Amino acid sequence: VASPVMDLNVDLSQVGTPSVSRQGVVTDKNDAIAGVNKEAQAVYDQAMALEKEGKMNEAQASYQRVLERDPGHVPARQRLARIHVEAGRADEALAVLKPAVAGRDSRSLAQADPNFSAFLAALYQRQEEHWKAVDLYEALLQQDPNRGIWQMGMAISLEKLNEPANALRYYEKALESGALSSRLRTFVQKRVRNLK
Repeated sequence: VASPVMDLNVDLSQVGTPSVSRQGVVTDKNDAIAGVNKEAQAVYDQAMALEKEGKMNEAQASYQRVLERDPGHVPARQRLARIHVEAGRADEALAVLKPAVAGRDSRSLAQADPNFSAFLAALYQRQEEHWKAVDLYEALLQQDPNRGIWQMGMAISLEKLNEPANALRYYEKALESGALSSRLRTFVQKRVRNLK
């Protein structure tokens, strides 16, 4: 099954956009860390400006500098991963994201940032890591059981895992959602016909 998700011109502009401000109260003992974080944030802001100007190589280098200064800067990690994906380097994107997801379960990831979680699930699909994709899609669908694109993503991975009955069920749910583009609806209808 060739996934149409790989070929979609997906708007990933929200990936790496912080949902919650990184600003907070800094105590005296954290002043040194705060200085590094302020410096990293300034470089991050420059990287965002470079990206908006279409200077992707320079933006990529700037996001990498942010992570050298502040490895916990998740928005920079996500934006850098997005650049890798758009350049066709999914393996590099996953390598960049691993520290951001280490030790976190799919449910907490999906609750904290559904867009990022869906992005990560699609990356797992691209890398043929379908069990990880299924785990994330399952967590996402617990939050929004009628999201057609997530149902389709779940079905694709289930089909790749040789679970045709479950894949068919999710493909049918994706169609019932009424939320798929005509191109995706055609793809899903074809998969349904092939699985029946």
